[in-house]
Amino acid sequence: MSGIVVEVSFTPLPEDDDFVLDQLTEELAEDLRDAGEVSRPAAAARRPPS
Repeated sequence: MSGIVVEVSFTPLPEDDDFVLDQLTEELAEDLRDAGEVSRPAAAARRPPS
């Protein structure tokens, strides 16, 4: 069985709401689980320090 790794990243804007972004990210992860294994990076890796 073959596999691929897909990384989806985005740059949040200052006015973006963290809760909403997390909800959208989780919804995307749920949709992608139909295609295979999905994992999210640690919170510290998702957002660069301010």
